[in-house]
Amino acid sequence: MLRIISCCFSLLLLAACDPAGLGPVATEEGAGPVCSGQGSARCQFVNGPVKLTQDPVKLATRRALFYPMADALDFVDGKADVWQAPQGTLTDGASIPPLFVGIVGNPTSDQFAQAAAIHDAYCGIGNEGGARYHSRPWPQVHRMFYDALRVGGTPERKAKLMFAAVWLGGPRWGVWDRGLLDVPGSEKQDILRQAQGLIDTQNPSVDELVGFLSRAEALAIAKSRNTVHGGGADGHGYYGGDPSDY
Repeated sequence: MLRIISCCFSLLLLAACDPAGLGPVATEEGAGPVCSGQGSARCQFVNGPVKLTQDPVKLATRRALFYPMADALDFVDGKADVWQAPQGTLTDGASIPPLFVGIVGNPTSDQFAQAAAIHDAYCGIGNEGGARYHSRPWPQVHRMFYDALRVGGTPERKAKLMFAAVWLGGPRWGVWDRGLLDVPGSEKQDILRQAQGLIDTQNPSVDELVGFLSRAEALAIAKSRNTVHGGGADGHGYYGGDPSDY
């Protein structure tokens, strides 16, 4: 399988490798002007930096402590859309899916905190009752995370790797192919390592990176359907529980 995926890299930017027969990858929900970094004229945080209360919250399924936000934080993306983490949003910083910590690391720098807080408002555990939770499609939310990382000061290639980890291992909801839950964790790690190599050598655009991840994911799902029948090889995936909740 990895040999098949590897063949895509040299042809990715020409969009000529499509072994899963997907045709063009639809990225309209996440596509749009990309924030270029802290100096971006379009993109900005409003009311930053993140302000937290001093009352930690311990969630039963997480080791890390979460802190409620003392004030709301807004983020304006490249399309001038406004994203908000309301007051009271729980955040633990830019945690990475445990499956990928060995590749990405577990970022704790302040440069990730604002992006993580906004992202947590839309899909973070503990915020299920919040006004913003799952209020936008998951591709848009994860794409916003990349832009927010860049505006927060995260270097471009690091932000793309963190984005790839969240895209592949973070929460999803609404209509999507839950066959990804049957893909073994080791194969997901292989895909992320391949993405890391692509980022390091070719530095693709975010849309090109999404195209690669979508194709590699489709290949892995097709392979798993021949060997696994229901249940999810990872026990319903990264966030646990019922896949219909994602």
